[in-house]
Amino acid sequence: MVLHFGGCRWTEPISLRELTVVPAGRPGANPEWEPPLWDLAALTPEAMLAVDGVWQPVLAVVRTLEGASPKWRGVYRQAVQRVLALPEAERVLRSDLLWYALSYVSRRRGSVEAREMMTITQELAPNATLLDDMRAVCESVERSWFEEMHHQGLQQGLQEGEQRGPLHTLRLALSTVLETRFGSLPRSVAEAIERCTDTQRLQEALPTATRVTTLAEFHL
Repeated sequence: MVLHFGGCRWTEPISLRELTVVPAGRPGANPEWEPPLWDLAALTPEAMLAVDGVWQPVLAVVRTLEGASPKWRGVYRQAVQRVLALPEAERVLRSDLLWYALSYVSRRRGSVEAREMMTITQELAPNATLLDDMRAVCESVERSWFEEMHHQGLQQGLQEGEQRGPLHTLRLALSTVLETRFGSLPRSVAEAIERCTDTQRLQEALPTATRVTTLAEFHL
């Protein structure tokens, strides 16, 4: 199966015969085999939600986010409802699909809107067992998001500050993590980071910077 996430319809060859060159005199060496193609650019979110099953509704979330559609919240809610309707025998699939949808939201819309969708996901859980499962999924997505932000901030800080010593590197890494999550830093926060000369304190502040939900919770 081929999933095409591009902004325009797939127009390239897809069959094995189109993609390979057959030596002269061996016409039977190239069978006409064509994998199933899901061309998201050719489908509307409404059409994907109308399909039976759970895969296309989840991919409809991707479709609306890639196209910057204002409908994405409603599409997300409908997709989650479909996934939550899976039987208990499909528990692993259910968790994996919701993790995928939430992870995509977090990468395209940021941590604030991802948490909004996490709240909606838990509110839609019809019973206590499913609620526990959804909480576990949301916690897993949050850990992945925080770890990624921590890594990105640390890597950027290391790259830009490697020539200027560990103190500058840690200051820059901490500032980058906070700016990635919350935007431009208030002067008071930026100055507090710049004044800090304790490398151990700065290093310990990095994980905290990935966990706080607002800048007001961050203290150095």
